[in-house]
Amino acid sequence: MKPGRNLNVDTTVVLFDPYFKSVSGHPARYARVLGQQARYRGLTLVIAANADLPAELAKTLLSEGIVVLPVFLPGQYFLYRQNEHQRGHAVALANQALAVLGKIPTRRTAWLSGIPAFVEAAVLCASRHKTPAAFQMIDYSRDWAAAPLAAPERLRHALHAGGNLGISFFAQGQFICDQISSETGIRFQPFKPVLDFKSISPRPPGKKITAGTLNLGYGFKDVVSLLPLIVETHPAVHWVLHFGEYTDEALRPFMGQLEQLGVEVLTGSLDPQSYNALWSRLDVTILPYDVKQYSRQGSGMLFEALSDGIVPIVPDGTSMADLLRRNAIGRIYDPASPGALQTAFASVAAAIDHERAKAQSFAMQWRNDNAPQKVFDDLEAVWSRKIPQPRTETRS
Repeated sequence: MKPGRNLNVDTTVVLFDPYFKSVSGHPARYARVLGQQARYRGLTLVIAANADLPAELAKTLLSEGIVVLPVFLPGQYFLYRQNEHQRGHAVALANQALAVLGKIPTRRTAWLSGIPAFVEAAVLCASRHKTPAAFQMIDYSRDWAAAPLAAPERLRHALHAGGNLGISFFAQGQFICDQISSETGIRFQPFKPVLDFKSISPRPPGKKITAGTLNLGYGFKDVVSLLPLIVETHPAVHWVLHFGEYTDEALRPFMGQLEQLGVEVLTGSLDPQSYNALWSRLDVTILPYDVKQYSRQGSGMLFEALSDGIVPIVPDGTSMADLLRRNAIGRIYDPASPGALQTAFASVAAAIDHERAKAQSFAMQWRNDNAPQKVFDDLEAVWSRKIPQPRTETRS
């Protein structure tokens, strides 16, 4: 926080997001939609971001009414790793807030280790100002036990010391919430993805199937070799496959092979408009995530697919499979069974009109359950004060 900056404690919501440092990706989309919802309620969103965040992005966000402050130093992802000067800025910022949100990916031990520090800071602020706080674990991994500063005992001690001060804990999906709650004894609730909802793309009966995946190469190495066979087996399907900026060089030969089969191959990063346009073209998406990693980690791309009425196909043993199973939507395949992915796709293609209609119907329910304003509703549920209601309708 810049010295001397004064914030209105009655209208400021602070989002601690040390991983927010890029114009692309889920952190940026999350922040922008949350900022829009704050404006609807007459509030100001202040993001305590990473110092690596480009100045141009901070300027753009300011034009959207979002204040960005470089609280977190590069490579220092949460409060416990800050020096006392930086830690003081973070706590001072929280002290000027109506509400505090903590959001951080937790696939690394260093990030996990910062959780109690955030809670202790939130307890301090809450005890002074009755400020509600919500901590969102965007991912969750088996590293919990390996992070000495993130021991559940310290976390529980911080909560006990603060008493009932309105600190809520959220994680990606009921499946992961159940895991963390069981292992820590602390209640976690599913958090709202906060997606930039546009109108659901029309997919009328009889429409030619368009299938594909975004950001292939990001943990999808094992499945790419299966795609040529699936493409050849379904010549009536138009395929669009996006290989992201971190694509493994070993996938390059498959990309050429797929193009020869008539697949539309896209490469590199996508700006928000191109990203949304690509999603809107798909009827079916294959999300072949690594089971070991995603057994305790959610998928932003799955959330986006569900919000736009796209039929998802995911591997069993993942948190995504649990979500689809709970809602009887999409297809789940056994990643250890040869031919299972091909069979799952063939099953969807054979009943595409039914599956499309089912996915579009579910999208309306998903949007209602995960609308951006629900983040503030969740806060109000543990708050001693009312949050201003929206002054205008949010986008559908």
